[in-house]
Amino acid sequence: MPLNLNFVILGDFNIHVDETDDTHSARLRNVFEAYGLRQHINESTHKFGHTLDLVLTAETTAVNVLEISDMEKLSDHKYVGFSIPHSVSM
Repeated sequence: MPLNLNFVILGDFNIHVDETDDTHSARLRNVFEAYGLRQHINESTHKFGHTLDLVLTAETTAVNVLEISDMEKLSDHKYVGFSIPHSVSM
């Protein structure tokens, strides 16, 4: 049975993946690499800096639109919006 690569993992991982010398960040990136995961966010998602919120897919899945914007008084995290290719079969 073929492996299903149609998935998205997302959320607040609370690990500073933008810090290349951070032990936790390095371990998480190793997990991504071991399982063929691609992390699509490459900018700060927190008002005090750092990339804490992630969007992960299989390496072969493209994210067409990725929008990161402030949510002002609603949260100290930024809004992350995205779209991925999909098809509907009947």
